Amino acid sequence: MQLDRAEQELLDSVERGDWRSIAHREKEAKRYQGNAKSAFRKDGSDASDMSDLSDPSDSDGAEAC
Repeated sequence: MQLDRAEQELLDSVERGDWRSIAHREKEAKRYQGNAKSAFRKDGSDASDMSDLSDPSDSDGAEAC
C-alpha cells in the first residue's frame, strides 16, 4: 500500500513511539470541548452549533507527545 507524505509521517511518528495514552481521557475530552467552545465565542462563531464535530470521547485515547 502506498502512503502519501502525511500518512507516512504519522506512521513514522507512531513507530518512533511519539504517541502516548491520555490519563483520564473523558475528563480531558471535556476540557478540550470547553476550550473549543470558548474559542468559538471569542471569534463570534456559534459554539452551540458544533454538530459536525465528532465526539472526542469516541477516540482511542492517544495523543502525540
